[in-house]
Parts: sequence; structure tokens; C-alpha cells
Amino acid sequence: MKIAFQMESPEDADRAYSASLLLVQEACKRGHEVFHYLPEDLSLDHKDNIRAHAAPVAVDLTKDPHYTLGKYSTVDLTQFDAVFLRQDPPFDMGYLSTTYILERLHRRGVYVSNDPFWVRNMPEKLSIFDFAEYMPPTLVTRDMNEVENFFSVHKDVVIKPLYSFHGHGILRCSSVAQARKEIEATKEPLMFQPFLKEIYEGNKRIVLFDGEIVGALCTVLGQGEEFRIFRDSVDVAYEPSESEIAMCKKIGRVCKERGQAFVGIDLIGSYLTEINVTSTGSIARLNKIYGGKFEEKLWDVLEKKIWAHKIF
Repeated sequence: MKIAFQMESPEDADRAYSASLLLVQEACKRGHEVFHYLPEDLSLDHKDNIRAHAAPVAVDLTKDPHYTLGKYSTVDLTQFDAVFLRQDPPFDMGYLSTTYILERLHRRGVYVSNDPFWVRNMPEKLSIFDFAEYMPPTLVTRDMNEVENFFSVHKDVVIKPLYSFHGHGILRCSSVAQARKEIEATKEPLMFQPFLKEIYEGNKRIVLFDGEIVGALCTVLGQGEEFRIFRDSVDVAYEPSESEIAMCKKIGRVCKERGQAFVGIDLIGSYLTEINVTSTGSIARLNKIYGGKFEEKLWDVLEKKIWAHKIF
């Protein structure tokens, strides 16, 4: 198969943790013809030609350097079997614009994962509203009247930017005045939730492949940290509870219907906090904990879905 990855440069990807590098490596092992391009090098013209400035890429994480890139040239993405949308947030207009183009590609028989229509329409912090019964009390607004009412009930509050990742920009706050400053510093709505003390027990990540649970871990934060999960944090094995499994099955059915083949569900305590569909990670972390090769399991799923999409 001919496969393209829309992602950061292989040089910039974190060799120890990048799920994208593991997926490229596994594609190469399976004999697929793999290409790399940057999000800004995607093009659409008035004749509905969809192109990218791409280069052949190979990854072998046992070697140093761990990747090789061929010569970049313009390629016709309609001639590919699949494109993987693997760029990291921020989930800004640049990101959204690529989903509009890739959605057109997906409709023309090229399998795009995760499905760009739903990547665009279920941003990770807002998509939890589709499963409100599992959420903590939550407010999304710029209206200070609403904010003041929220603080009157929940004295210890966490403020989150809607479109960032890895805990960037999250702030614990007990002052309406500070909340006002945060709102004035951005043009976007912010998310307000009560501070959940269960975060000290760890941030849970349950990983789904095509709607099915394949593994879980708990990230115990570094000392003095409350939000930034990759700063001095420690990943440990985690066994989801019966209620968490039931929740993930419900979410998984919806994600599968929406073409989200690789999903990470985040929990703090019993509360659903995010549904990750943009460049979902955790494969390397699961491999380290459980001694497996989760990228092989995911590629088994993806190859079937690529062929099914072509038949459709």
C-alpha cells in the first residue's frame, strides 16, 4: 500500500514517545510505501486536485539516526491508499483547514484516519459533552456573570484552554479576578471545572482501537505538578473498573461510528475529562509497561479498514 503521514518532521518527533514514529516503522516493516509531509505542504486546487510536497520515509528506531528521508516532490494524494492525520495540536485554523481538504480526499476513496470530519467536529475537551453523564461539573464561557456563579459554587477551580494539549495553559484558580484576567488574555471561550483532588492519584488513559479497549495506563504526576503530565511523571499499569469499561464501550461505539480508529480516553478519578482523537499517543508508553507492540495491533486494524474503505 501507498501511505502518507501528515505530521511534524521525523527529526522533531520524540523518539522515545512518538506513536507516529512507531506507526511509520510498522508500516515499513509490512512493506508499505510510506511518505511524509508537513501540514503546511498540503494543497487543494480548483480542479479538486489534492497534493502534498512529500518525501519517502523509513523509520527504524533501533538505529541512529532512526529515520531516512528521500527527496521531497509534489505527489498526488488521490493516488494513495491512506493518509494518517498525525499532527499535534494546537487545534487552530491551520489545523482545521487541513481537515477540510482531507475530508474531500476521504470521500474520494482514500482512507484518512482519524476521519477528518469528526476530528474537526469532536475537539477533545468539547466532545465530552456528548457523554455528559460522565463529566465533572463544567462550564465553557467568556461571560463573567456565568464565571462568578460557577466560582460561588466551586471555590477551587481549574481553567483550561479548549484547544491546547499535554496540560499546557491549564491553571488552578480560586479568584474571580484571576479568571477575568485569563478571559481577557484570549479571544476564545475557556473551560471551567472544579479542581479534582483525584489527579494526585494519577491521570488515567484508556486506549481504544476501532472502539475496543486495548490497554490502559495511569500517569502519576511529578512532585509539585497538577496538570503537565509529561514533566517528571511516571506511567504505571492500570486495570479499568467495570464502570469505566462500560463507559468506554459506550464512547467506543460512537467513536467507531465516527471513523475514529485510534482514541485515548482520559479520566481523573471517575470523571471523563477528554476524548483524544488528534494524533493520539500512548503506544510507546503501553509498550513499555506491558512489553507488547501495540503498533502491530493497530496496524492490523488499519489495514482492514483501508481495504474496506477502498471497496466502499
